[in-house]
Amino acid sequence: MSKKFSKIDNFNMQDVAFFCEQNLPLSFAKVLSQKGFTAENFWQFLSGEKFHDPYEMYSMKEAVALVKSAMTGTILICGDYDADGLTATAILHNYFKANGVDCHTLIPTREQGYGLHLESIEQKLAQCNYSLIITVDCGISEKETIEFLQQKYNVSILVTDHHELPENLPNCVCLNPKLGYPYPLLSGAGVAFKLVEALTNLHTAKLYADLACVGTIADLMPILDENRSIVLAGLNNLNNVGLKKLAQASRCNNPLTANDVAMRIAPKINAAGRVQSPLVALDLLCNDSMDALEQLFVLNDVRKTLSDEMLEFANKNFNLAQQSKERLIFVYGTGFKHGVIGIVANNLKTQYNVPCVALTQDGDNFVGSARGIDGINLFQLFDNASHLLVKFGGHSGSVGFTVSKENLLPLQNHLKNQLKHVNSSVFKGVNSYDLEMEKDVDFQAYCALADLVRPALPSDEVVFYLKTTAISARLFGKESEHLEIITSFGLRLVYFYGKQYFDALSSGAEAEFTFTLEKDNFYKSYCGVVNAVKIDNSLHFDKLYKLNYINNLSQESRQFITERQFLNTIAQENVTLVVDTFDTYQNLSKQFDLSQFEVNYFTEVSSCGKQVLVSPKEVKFDALENVVVIDGNDLYAKWCDNAKYFALNSNDWLLSSVSLNRDLCVLVFGVLKKKSRFDSLDDCYEKYLLSKMDHVTFRMCIKVFEELHLVEIESKYQIKISSIKVDLSDSSIFTHFTK
Repeated sequence: MSKKFSKIDNFNMQDVAFFCEQNLPLSFAKVLSQKGFTAENFWQFLSGEKFHDPYEMYSMKEAVALVKSAMTGTILICGDYDADGLTATAILHNYFKANGVDCHTLIPTREQGYGLHLESIEQKLAQCNYSLIITVDCGISEKETIEFLQQKYNVSILVTDHHELPENLPNCVCLNPKLGYPYPLLSGAGVAFKLVEALTNLHTAKLYADLACVGTIADLMPILDENRSIVLAGLNNLNNVGLKKLAQASRCNNPLTANDVAMRIAPKINAAGRVQSPLVALDLLCNDSMDALEQLFVLNDVRKTLSDEMLEFANKNFNLAQQSKERLIFVYGTGFKHGVIGIVANNLKTQYNVPCVALTQDGDNFVGSARGIDGINLFQLFDNASHLLVKFGGHSGSVGFTVSKENLLPLQNHLKNQLKHVNSSVFKGVNSYDLEMEKDVDFQAYCALADLVRPALPSDEVVFYLKTTAISARLFGKESEHLEIITSFGLRLVYFYGKQYFDALSSGAEAEFTFTLEKDNFYKSYCGVVNAVKIDNSLHFDKLYKLNYINNLSQESRQFITERQFLNTIAQENVTLVVDTFDTYQNLSKQFDLSQFEVNYFTEVSSCGKQVLVSPKEVKFDALENVVVIDGNDLYAKWCDNAKYFALNSNDWLLSSVSLNRDLCVLVFGVLKKKSRFDSLDDCYEKYLLSKMDHVTFRMCIKVFEELHLVEIESKYQIKISSIKVDLSDSSIFTHFTK
């Protein structure tokens, strides 16, 4: 089994035994246990509904009495700017509105920050004598602010929250499942849902389950126990007109799925607070505003643009590849929106598989957001650096913080020094899966297993592993950036932004895939959505090896290392050996111990560890250290600039069978001159030259033309042809093959 993939084995054997007694296969039973199923909750999972008595929540009786006594007056709801806070606010606002209660809302901007803001609340109190202030998704840590308001304005306050409990609670009625409740992991919107249920009944509360569902998924709460019931009720019954319009405009499935909410709905609701005002999203959820709907799509596009701009700034102004070697990406700038720094940190974390920090200046401080990787407790790292911070908060995978300008670089160094002591295996980016697909198991059984676990967050879906051969592959999308693969297993796979694997898979390669199963509404069948791919060696790769080699031909001088230096290099921790073919790797492994090296093809690259990279095509070599190219030929492939070279004795050069002459070059150049704007280079070959030369020779001719500046390739469809007169013998490549 490849090091790239790792099977998860984190199950409870007692629960597994119970599932097997229900006639489930052992492998399926283990997956259910890994996904949170137990002997106690199994039947609830199957029935799909388990709502606890709302009065089992600590202080619910007092909360209901407080709300009912205030419903004849005006209520102020103080929420939060993210999707959980906004949906929680909308639940209570819409409930009060439906029952004739006058209520106002107050939502901070992301620049103001999370929590209660005294100045804003006092402005509201100056305009209206509120009978009650209700906090949603916030307030549990605001003891001083709440007591100040109580004493100065003699106003009643009800806190509804779900965050971690502080040492000292506010001196008011507090609803928080962590204070006491059968299921303590509700979202802020889930707590608001339970308050409505306590005020009325479950049937009425379910009218707002769609909003609670969005808050639960957006806040990454586990979809277990009562959360599962809330999410199921919400997905199957879209009552909120604004949400319904948003789902339709976002081309979501019908019925809605948890993946739709996580990937298409929640990001748009969050976009309002990230780049402008969260009130735009609240207007949609409370007033069904079509203007607000249109604005959300505009703001989501703005959010993407702002994120891209900061990513571009980071790539331009920071050596991210070098930073990744130091196990921490740390980027900062001025003028960037607070709302996009978390997105940027997450994108960079995904790209480099190291913890990432993104910051933007805010007066004399920098506001930052950090994202971590599996195996590293980010909260602990920042807790250890708390003496350098103005404030911070979060959990093991995500941290938000503020740091003074003078402590910016000391913080970076402090975090880097902590990460030096982390085992290097953490940074290798191994992809985990739950279950290997086998041909003797009915495919529908796998689909049923995936459906049983749903609804689930995208990160909690059942991940399958399959080793199979690609029968065919095609690119799709506006810029042909996505890849569809038909496998010999009989399964259609879709890999979004996976075009770099097209050449290998369209050649009929055998490959390893990890993926989730999803219902494709267009095809009315299940397909696999790919998470990761590993290409395995294939006889079909000979042509690709030659083409990749030709594209990188060079005769520049280079530095060779001795055998002793080579042995010292491969003994180090992070080494990449670059070879032209799998045969070269095999010849090398006969002379040297490469048992610790993972073999990757074309594009599969880790930024650390020991790896052999066969025939690279699209690789960020500047992110790698200790790169050694195995090639002793005079005309060689220059894969990268930061490499040493080691000559391997071999009598069989990859391009030794290529023949080139003047007539072939003249023939190819004539075809290029009459190429239509709709023909790609490969189209030209297939139309006019297929019977006259092989594809490798065709590409070699073009390489000669490029060296002589006769041809400039702008894209596979666009080329520039020069009218200058040249002598083919001036080409070092042509001379090499014709001497």
